[in-house]
Amino acid sequence: MVALSSGGVTLLLERPPAGRDARLARDLLAAATGQWDLDPALRQFDWPPAFDIPGGAGGIAAERALRAFVEKELADQASQLLLPTEVVAGRLGAAAHAAEQLVIPDLPELGRDSVEKRRIWARLVVHRLAWRGTTIDAARRPEQEGSVAGDPGSHGERT
Repeated sequence: MVALSSGGVTLLLERPPAGRDARLARDLLAAATGQWDLDPALRQFDWPPAFDIPGGAGGIAAERALRAFVEKELADQASQLLLPTEVVAGRLGAAAHAAEQLVIPDLPELGRDSVEKRRIWARLVVHRLAWRGTTIDAARRPEQEGSVAGDPGSHGERT
């Protein structure tokens, strides 16, 4: 599992993203934070560990280790929003109650589904504006009537 964090948002994935998925991961963080020049911190969670731990590498120890990893990442990055993929969310359990969650599809699946991508983008923009205490109407640019400022899904197209 890997955590990509920037600007108070943490994206949790099964593995480090590559190619188009890496770009999509950065775009998700940018849409959530409004920081388009971000350089996300990447931390990897490996299980089982290379050393013996008390209690063994069984399910309970793995669950506790994952919970500790996520809680530490949220605290270290001051994350207020957690974006786990569906598979990762199923493993989290009570690990991420310190942050609001928006569960997303696996990146390759999300990249192929433009309707779902727009839905996620809209929720991220609303979340970002709520952090700033701004409404969507106030964020609209007059020259792009119908699209939300900073919406990477629009790419200059009118919606």
